[in-house]
Amino acid sequence: MVTLFSPNLYFFIGFRNKLLLLQSHAINNNLVHFESCNKLSVEMQEVGQQLNLERYVIMIDNLIENFYARLSDCNGFKAQLKLFSNSMNIDVEETDIKD
Repeated sequence: MVTLFSPNLYFFIGFRNKLLLLQSHAINNNLVHFESCNKLSVEMQEVGQQLNLERYVIMIDNLIENFYARLSDCNGFKAQLKLFSNSMNIDVEETDIKD
């Protein structure tokens, strides 16, 4: 169970980081890391329109809040999951395991 859950936890952490990146780039209208959105922006510029991502920032923010709320329990177990999934490469001090 731990070995199956641990990679999924890192998937969720990665997804959270991508949401945060998308949010910050949407605020600045910077689509460098989002190829499909960048392509759409270029196509819109070719026809004289501007892709405005400001309206999506609130939706992304709500999505991030929901994501944090649903996965807040998992963050508390992250150190323990690291211990069981890769016990040879972890600092025991990070696990909060009592004697």
